[in-house]
Amino acid sequence: MKVYSGKKYGNKIADFLKINRGLFHTAMEEGGCEMHLLKLYFLKQEGLGMAEVAYDSCEYLLRGLLVLETRFGKQPLSEDAFEKIKAFRLAHEKSTSSSDASMSEAYQKDGDHDLIRGSGRYQLKYKVELVQKLRGKEFISEEVSGLRSDDLEGLKSMAFMHKLAGKKVELKDLATGKVIEAD
Repeated sequence: MKVYSGKKYGNKIADFLKINRGLFHTAMEEGGCEMHLLKLYFLKQEGLGMAEVAYDSCEYLLRGLLVLETRFGKQPLSEDAFEKIKAFRLAHEKSTSSSDASMSEAYQKDGDHDLIRGSGRYQLKYKVELVQKLRGKEFISEEVSGLRSDDLEGLKSMAFMHKLAGKKVELKDLATGKVIEAD
């Protein structure tokens, strides 16, 4: 049910950005946002506005569209989406009055570089390695990402799936500071 709810919310974000729904979901995955349907579900549950989630998705979408262009060549649908996403991102940054336009109040810094989305009692952190071949060059980057939520069972499921993929995860109860096993 959570994945279905995440897909419906992703479709709304795609409509908000005025891009093809299928292309939105493909670009999110190709851009490095693994299990994006679950992430969208959690972001919706945390009450983030559509504009904030769309803005947060821009990085993955643009990266994913470049990956698709490298694989399939230039396509009119992808080029149109690329321009719409860039225009939305620029307009969103201009409309944000704070000096840190890329951070919403619903996002918190955890450590020096980790960006944790949402709010809640429980926190899931994991590392994502992005390997991309763009214009003949290979780029490898690693980022720490995560979610906060009050839905412990949902975060345990997500942590388990990351573990199955061979990733190191940390699930923590922020109220007690204890690490929770995700079996």
